[in-house]
Amino acid sequence: MGTRNKVIVAALLLLVVPTLGRAAVVTQYTAGTNSVANFYLGQSFTTPLDFLYGTLTFNFYAGSSASTPEAAGTAFLLTQPYTGAPADLGFGTPGLLAGSTSSANGVYMFNPGTILATGTTYYLYTNASFVTASGITTGSGYAGGNAYAATGSGNFASFTGRDFNFTLNGIAMGLPIPEPSTLIIGFVASLGGVGLAARRRRMVGL
Repeated sequence: MGTRNKVIVAALLLLVVPTLGRAAVVTQYTAGTNSVANFYLGQSFTTPLDFLYGTLTFNFYAGSSASTPEAAGTAFLLTQPYTGAPADLGFGTPGLLAGSTSSANGVYMFNPGTILATGTTYYLYTNASFVTASGITTGSGYAGGNAYAATGSGNFASFTGRDFNFTLNGIAMGLPIPEPSTLIIGFVASLGGVGLAARRRRMVGL
């Protein structure tokens, strides 16, 4: 690899590497101001197109603002909607990606090896009812998903037009792996750009 190509690669790495390995908000909705209580909760969300994310945490919010994290029971992260009963959620649930390993201070935590893909919709459901006195904050307007809810004796159903306040945090694990054809096109394009710049410099020197 020539010196100029090495400089280009190094510059690209400088743009990407500082972001990797740092906890950040993956996606969230915090604009809701209403509240509900005594429901089992679910919420779908869509990941951004930038990085793969791991070391995930997720929380809902209690009260009338997004300031008090809230978690109850176990959270199950799925790749498809779930329309069964909260009590039937488990490690045999179709589409299950992971279950939370613990919760602390109102936040669910997942195994660090659980990785979310880019630009993908996921579904999170809980197997315990939220009975906080101030309720769980809800609103509308999150474009990447939808709220779901169930009572103790019912199944999960879409909470039409609503979203629960939530935050999904994670650590950027790396860039998505392009298809081989994309890699080839990008490589050829970069070589063409380097060659064009070199010819321009030679012409200026004439």
